[in-house]
Amino acid sequence: MEIEQAIFTSLANRHGAGYQLAAASPGVREVDARRLAVWGPSHDSLWDGRSGAASINFHPLPSGVFCISRTTATGTEFSGRGGANVYTHCLIVTAEVLARFGNNPFALLTAASAKGFVEARQAVPERLTASRLPGRSTGFESELLRRIAAEPGASQFASFLTAALKQPRLALFAGVKSELLIRGLFCCLPPACRIAFSFSTGLRYSPRRPFRLVGLPEEKSTPGCRIPDRHGLHAWCLVEERKPLAPREGWPRFIHDVLESGRYEFLKQRLNEKHNGLEIANLPHLAERLREQMHAACPTSSAPRAATPPGMATLGELTLQLRSEPFSGAVWDRWQATHGASLDSQNTDLAAEIVFRACQVFGAQSGSPDELRQRIADLLERQFGHDPLLFRHTRERLSTLKAVFGRDRWLALAAEVESRCPRIEAPREANPSVCRRYDGAPIASTSRSVSGTASRLEEPPSPSETLARKTPDALGQLELLDDTVFEAIAGKRQALDRLRTLWPQTLSMLGPEAVDESKEQYVRHALTVWHDCVEGETIRTPELAVAVMDVMTILLGENAQRICRTGPSSPPFA
Repeated sequence: MEIEQAIFTSLANRHGAGYQLAAASPGVREVDARRLAVWGPSHDSLWDGRSGAASINFHPLPSGVFCISRTTATGTEFSGRGGANVYTHCLIVTAEVLARFGNNPFALLTAASAKGFVEARQAVPERLTASRLPGRSTGFESELLRRIAAEPGASQFASFLTAALKQPRLALFAGVKSELLIRGLFCCLPPACRIAFSFSTGLRYSPRRPFRLVGLPEEKSTPGCRIPDRHGLHAWCLVEERKPLAPREGWPRFIHDVLESGRYEFLKQRLNEKHNGLEIANLPHLAERLREQMHAACPTSSAPRAATPPGMATLGELTLQLRSEPFSGAVWDRWQATHGASLDSQNTDLAAEIVFRACQVFGAQSGSPDELRQRIADLLERQFGHDPLLFRHTRERLSTLKAVFGRDRWLALAAEVESRCPRIEAPREANPSVCRRYDGAPIASTSRSVSGTASRLEEPPSPSETLARKTPDALGQLELLDDTVFEAIAGKRQALDRLRTLWPQTLSMLGPEAVDESKEQYVRHALTVWHDCVEGETIRTPELAVAVMDVMTILLGENAQRICRTGPSSPPFA
């Protein structure tokens, strides 16, 4: 089956200038294109604003398909306002295609990356076509779970898993480990339950992108990321969960026992069994049955985990030796031998980690001889020859290096290695004569093959969706309004002063209908905060209550007091 593609980024063309859905393959339905335009990350949407920063994202679309995307900060914006250009490449897949990869978006994205589907392009192409993605996967990674068992550990991961299963939306303050934890979540859930978790690993939170899981910096106090209190998200913070208690029941307890005992093959076999109609609410019953089976098969399975990945036990020792003697031939020979053994044993995570740590060590040295650069090139070439997918995984790992460790140097070396290695097979294009550039105009039904049933699925666009695709700058205006309103509701006086000017400006610029959807969301959130402030006839937090009433008065005028008295069931715009 084919997968469709789309690109959301900032550019200037004959239809306007700014962030927009700049291109899409013909099979992307109009209702889905509108949603992609609203959810698309714009300027400063990555909480890590450095060049090379990235986020992996996953969410459903209105027609029943799914979007798996990669957002990167590449180059500079054409507008000259400063900051990196945010570029998002979307893969739109059917439920059948996603099921071939175990309903695990990370597994599908890894396969697509190996084919070069989601590489950022300097120039947005005039045409995008659907492509075929061969292969399949269970979406299970034993090595990933071994890494999690070692760090952050079984109890800490089970704590995260408990919060993720319990909370309707979760702000995950874990920094670069957010991706590791979310990947682990998908790896240890039955495939039927995986698609319930939309996520982003590196985007700032926005009410226009209501992901279920949002990966954020480790520190809650990071500017621009103080969101749970005002947006109603539950927060889970990695640095505050250093020594959590082991869970007592349910699916987290079962996974905790698997990580502690190293019974990864048992978990893989049980997840591969068909669990038709399984929902998250049924996981505790399944967990109890599987725990009984696991302990019956191996009564000592609850003993403390003694196993670490083959070779990982010596990696820490080798790293220390390499740091103390970075130019020692004997140490480097052991390093290369460990790398070769990891390839022979298919331990791909260890192979990537070996190259990463070597680059980190040598990048911190001054005057590293060219011989060391060549040795790292040899490791990369061996990886490419062993499996191009492993090579790309290592290159992505290198992109997370800090600049002081020579990130650009090592990425340039990887590009050089790839250029002289045999090329990866290019993705096959389907029907190249039929293509389309999404430019905000209505998509003609003759350019796509859409059945009558599919046509009935296409709902009319909401005002904000229509506005976002017709006026690319409108999305930025609405996001600015989002931030200002929620900050004002949280009691920030400067935000309230800005809102007095920004609200009438936005109404004048975009029109009342365009902001009705946002207005309703603001009012519902304000009412939630208001009723938390008021207990019976007593106002417990008068300063916050005053702030909420001020915001409501700006948004609703004389209706504000009546709605606060009657509650959220009252029509906000009556």
